[in-house]
Amino acid sequence: FDGMGNLLSFLDRVDVWTMLKGFEGEKQALALASRLEGPAFENYRRLPTNEKKKYESIQESLKREFMLGGTDRMQAVTELRRRKWRRGEEPVAAFAYDISRLVLLSYPDFDDDAAGVCKRDAFLEGLPSDFQV
Repeated sequence: FDGMGNLLSFLDRVDVWTMLKGFEGEKQALALASRLEGPAFENYRRLPTNEKKKYESIQESLKREFMLGGTDRMQAVTELRRRKWRRGEEPVAAFAYDISRLVLLSYPDFDDDAAGVCKRDAFLEGLPSDFQV
């Protein structure tokens, strides 16, 4: 999991996998951490050492950072609207990643095609006019 996509689905799959392997406690926490990439792994790295050993602590930290949808869906939509423009010298790739993340959080029920259209439109609208064709 890299911070994109459905966090709850990912956590359910990890639960099943760790149960099948018989992992508990610190071993279960390490198994979850080993499945994280990019921003999600950075979230794990920021945890205090003692919290890194607790499966539930890792899950809660991931939920706080990567799960807006549901009752907080409007927060994601509002952030997407505010985030509309690329910030100063922000790398284009970072802007694209942020737009993609916010679209997925704002509209978790959209299929890949619909989400792709939203991502593309939000990305293009946020570029300076000299980037647009």
